[in-house]
Amino acid sequence: MQEEKIANYIGEAVILLTADHLGIETEMLHLAKQVWHTKRLPDAPLLGHYASAARKAQEAVLAKGLGERADRLGQVFYMTGAFPEPCEIVRYRDFLTTYVLRSTLSDCTNGGVSSRAESLELFAPHLSFAQVANYCLENGIDVNKAIKLVYRENLDYIHAEPVIDRGRHYMFGGNYLKTSDSRFENIAGIRYPVPVHDRTEE
Repeated sequence: MQEEKIANYIGEAVILLTADHLGIETEMLHLAKQVWHTKRLPDAPLLGHYASAARKAQEAVLAKGLGERADRLGQVFYMTGAFPEPCEIVRYRDFLTTYVLRSTLSDCTNGGVSSRAESLELFAPHLSFAQVANYCLENGIDVNKAIKLVYRENLDYIHAEPVIDRGRHYMFGGNYLKTSDSRFENIAGIRYPVPVHDRTEE
C-alpha cells in the first residue's frame, strides 16, 4: 500500500514538472522536484495541497489542448529524468538497426535488454537520452529496444546504454552490438562491435 502511494505521488510530481516545462504556472513545484529526486512521500500536512496542485496542473494542460504532448513528455521524463531539447533525428545519420552478439557461455546481463532482443536501434552519442526517448515515442519505435552510445572522453571509451530506467547504474553485461551496414562507423566512430552496458544489480 505504501509503495502504491509513493508511485502515485511520483506520478503527480511528473505531472507538475511537465506542466511547468510546458510553460504552465504550477504550485508546489519545489515539492514536486523533491518527491522526484527522493522518491519519498511529501510531509503529511502537505499531501492534500500537493495532490490538488497536480490536479489543477493537469486541468490547465488539458484546457490548453496540450494533453497528448504532455503525456509524451511525461513518459520521456519518467524514463530519462529529463525533458528533450528540440532536435532533428534522421535514420542512418543518427541511428540504425544493429544486431546483438552474445557470448555462447551464458547470459551475464542479469536480464538486460540485449538478452531479450535479437536487434536494437542504436542512436548516436551526440543525442540525449530524452531526445532519443521522445523520438521513439513519436515515431512508434519500441523504446525498450532503443539504446544510445555513450562516449567517456577520459577513458577514450565508447559503449551503449538503454534509454529506459535512467536512474539505474549500468555496467557491461558481456554482449556487443554490430551490423554490416557501413554507416555504423559514421554513427559509432569505430568499426568494431560496441559493448552493451545493460547489466544492473539491485
